[in-house]
Amino acid sequence: MGDEQRVMVYDTLVYAAGSQARLDEVPGAAEHAHAVASPEQATRLRHRIAEIESGGTVAVVGAGLTGLETASELAESHPGLHVRLFTDADDVGSRLAPRGRTHLRRALDRLGVSIHPGTVVMSVRDNGVDTLDGRAFAADAVVWSTGFCAPDLAREAGFATDGGGRILVDATLRSVSHPEVYAVGDAAAGASVSGEPSRMSCQAALPMGRGVADVVAARLTGRESGPVRIGYVFTNISLGRRDGVVQFTRADDRPRRFVLTGRAAAAFKEAVVRSTVRSGLRGAEHRPTRGGQP
Repeated sequence: MGDEQRVMVYDTLVYAAGSQARLDEVPGAAEHAHAVASPEQATRLRHRIAEIESGGTVAVVGAGLTGLETASELAESHPGLHVRLFTDADDVGSRLAPRGRTHLRRALDRLGVSIHPGTVVMSVRDNGVDTLDGRAFAADAVVWSTGFCAPDLAREAGFATDGGGRILVDATLRSVSHPEVYAVGDAAAGASVSGEPSRMSCQAALPMGRGVADVVAARLTGRESGPVRIGYVFTNISLGRRDGVVQFTRADDRPRRFVLTGRAAAAFKEAVVRSTVRSGLRGAEHRPTRGGQP
């Protein structure tokens, strides 16, 4: 369609715009850092890594799930590179039970990842990063993985949103400012069973999608619907292709004592990813087409 614009009228809209890398937090990040939130960004990073000679340095900023997995993958697949992991937290894996946290640290040590806890990156240059305490770290590539935000579309359209651009919703995922609109997934600021805002994850997005389908169907047939329950079961982290941590959790995301590690955890994560991809492909098969194109 190119730049062609169309106006589509609706009675009910489900907003599922997803999320994108948050590159506006510090000067230089948008211009000089790489993200991995989209296939295009990941491909761009892969090409850059291929250009770095052995002995080079990659700085990964942010030690959440994305940062941990990216640092581990880079260190394992490119053993000639020095990978530095920066986090403003006091340690990595704070949401894990002690056994999971210990395994995580040992895996990063085994992979040769240098961890810089309590380090706030204040700016990104084309050849490194600068920190709050005045230090400068050289890097051939910087990966920015400090978090995600929703697209600006909802905020620009006048919806009530949170600080990350997610649509503010009630317990049925209905927009608090536009009652004909429902929001799901990373673009919705839903409340989990703990009362805290749902974190961006497939574990939140999947029940949101199922729940909103039930809510909309109920209201279209004159029935009332109960709240959509957003709970958690586990957090899984791949640490390269043959290692990982699966932290089983309570519905409110607090860690349980049971932790799966090593190859079993890697296989678990692979199974989760493959099932998610297969679900998406099955959904694509049933989408309506126009002119032979989905």
